[in-house]
Amino acid sequence: GEWGFRGGGVSTCATCDGFLFRDKPVVVVGGGDTAMEDALVLARTSSSVTVIHRGGTFRASHALASRVLAHPKITVLWNHTVAGFKGLDAAGTEGEEDFVPPRLTAVEVEPTEGTAGEKKRGGIEGAA
Repeated sequence: GEWGFRGGGVSTCATCDGFLFRDKPVVVVGGGDTAMEDALVLARTSSSVTVIHRGGTFRASHALASRVLAHPKITVLWNHTVAGFKGLDAAGTEGEEDFVPPRLTAVEVEPTEGTAGEKKRGGIEGAA
């Protein structure tokens, strides 16, 4: 689903593209070292960072996980997975991935950044 949003706000490199998301809320998907590093990089310039992780604990190193959990601009959605993307795709047309999850949490964001998938305007909807 995130491929339709590539080039229109979707990125997999926080260091390369983080400046594009200055003062905007972003989402990072994952729980390993790369996701933690991306969340910390994006927290420097973004208005807020939401980390979506499918588990109840991070797989990342204790040092990185501790820094993420202590950061005032970073919040974590535990035990969530991304079920779909909804918003404007790279061509500027309304796009949506089909899904039927058991329970949804909608996260409203402008662009989204992460190591597992993201999207431009609208929101990410995840099954808890």
